[in-house]
Amino acid sequence: MKDIAIDFNSTSSIEKGIEAIKDYLKSHALVIGNSNYVITEFEFYIMTPENGVHHDQYTYKHERHLTKGKLFLHASGLDITFGNDTTYAGVLLRGAIKLSSIDTPTEDAIEKYINGPINLADELVHQIDIENGITIGFQPVNLENISFVDTWGPRVGLKKGKFEGYKNFIDRNLRYLRSLSPETMLRIDPEKKIKIKKIVTV
Repeated sequence: MKDIAIDFNSTSSIEKGIEAIKDYLKSHALVIGNSNYVITEFEFYIMTPENGVHHDQYTYKHERHLTKGKLFLHASGLDITFGNDTTYAGVLLRGAIKLSSIDTPTEDAIEKYINGPINLADELVHQIDIENGITIGFQPVNLENISFVDTWGPRVGLKKGKFEGYKNFIDRNLRYLRSLSPETMLRIDPEKKIKIKKIVTV
C-alpha cells in the first residue's frame, strides 16, 4: 500500500486514490507472524489544507497522518496512514476475517470474524511478540473462493455539527464493507453475537 501514490489536489484524483487503496485491501492479507487477516471493513479520513478540496475535519490531525504506510493506534482503533507533507490521511480498520491460510483460501479457512475497530486493534496488537520478534506486512491473496457482498456507505459514529461544513462529509460514502454470506456468518458466529452495522442501499 505504501507504493500507492495519491494526488490530493482534485476530488477526482482523491477518489481514484481511495479506489486504489480499496482494491489493494481487497486483494491483500495483513500478515502478522503466523496470523493472516483480510480487512473486511474500513473507513477513509482525509484532510487537505483549509483551502483544499477535501478538508474533512473528522480526520485525526496527528503528525503520523502526514506520512504514508505507517500504523497509528488511537482511542478509536487502528489506522494505516497515507498522507503527505500537507495532507492528513488515514484508513481506519473496522473489521476483518482471520484465515488459517492465504493459499487460495476457501470459506472453510475463516477462523473468526473480528468486528469493530477497537476489537480489531486489540486482536492485531496481541499478535505482536516483542520477545521473539515479529514481521508485519501485506501479502497478496486470492479470495475468489470466498463470497462477499461489497458496499459503500457513510462512516459510523460521526457527530453532527462538530465543525462548520460537517454536512459535506458526514453522509459521504467513505466506509467500505465486505459482507460474508449469512450461511458463512452462521458457521463463524452460531450464537449470532456479532452485530455489524449494515449499509442500507436505496
